[in-house]
Amino acid sequence: MGRGTTARVSAPSLAWSLTTGLAVGLIALCFAALMIGPYGLSPGEVLAALLGRGEAQAQIVVWNIRLPRIGAALLVGSALAAAGAAPGGVFGLDLRGHGDAADLGPGEPRDWEPFAAEVAAAARGLRTRSGGRLVLVGHSLGATSGLLAEARCPGLFWRMFCFEPVAFDPARQAEGEAATQFLSRNAARRRAEFGSVEEARRRLASKPPFGGPGGVTPRALRDIARHSLREVGDGSGRLRLKCSPAEESQTYIAGARSNILQGENRRSLAQVKCPVVIAAGSGVGLANGIARVAGQVAACLPDARVERFEALGHYGLLQDPEGMAARVSALLTPEGQPPPPRYLHFGRSSL
Repeated sequence: MGRGTTARVSAPSLAWSLTTGLAVGLIALCFAALMIGPYGLSPGEVLAALLGRGEAQAQIVVWNIRLPRIGAALLVGSALAAAGAAPGGVFGLDLRGHGDAADLGPGEPRDWEPFAAEVAAAARGLRTRSGGRLVLVGHSLGATSGLLAEARCPGLFWRMFCFEPVAFDPARQAEGEAATQFLSRNAARRRAEFGSVEEARRRLASKPPFGGPGGVTPRALRDIARHSLREVGDGSGRLRLKCSPAEESQTYIAGARSNILQGENRRSLAQVKCPVVIAAGSGVGLANGIARVAGQVAACLPDARVERFEALGHYGLLQDPEGMAARVSALLTPEGQPPPPRYLHFGRSSL
């Protein structure tokens, strides 16, 4: 190739070269894996063993130990790659102050707008990356944040399933604020540290809303205990709530300032473009006011309907996970409608 000339490489040629290079590299890595281990083998010994020659010990190591492990690794890697390329997936978002996300900073607004902004940012990122349609499945704070995100950025989601989004009847605002203050005070007094996951699980199981009659399933209880704690980090082995009592208390107070049935928030719900299911439980328990206003929330949306689950409470998604998953699937893919979306988004609420 002389001076002043330009090499042109077609896209198919480049893709083929890249694929070939990756395949050769994978084969080389697999061959190297056959040599490496407590019982070291030279390239010649590996080749001899693969051809059924050489020492019996080398053949045992190659055929009975290392090749099965390499094969299993290749199968797992292929499965993960296929899952990433498949036309469906689940994305879980830890909102600020919850799960493994950072806490809200001292200067950030103490309402739920930051949560709505996080949901919108995550949705835009998924749409850019996947090009697929998004369905939001949210509960409580996650459901409200999803509705606000869609209202601020119409067209983010293909469909939405919102189980008891937090809202207060404007005619009973004082009652709603009193309930919020009650929950906030209880959250502030919540025990923050535990000696083990099992200790936390037993405490959750000892009282409502997670334990007792109408509580969540045993598996959900174990998962809540396991995933809501992190190590304190002082070498003691003790565990601390990821969502601190102070942060949870402030989240309840902020909810009263973000009522989606009042003011600009209520008016903005008219901008929601996608079909929405507002799901609600029996309306019995601490959060009964939220279940009662499900119809009011749906009435503010252009295309919404209410689904009642009388046997469930505010934590219905954790009381009957399998049944609710089947119901969500049926609601979001009715007969005659387009195929399921590419990504399913879960907006998590505080645990």
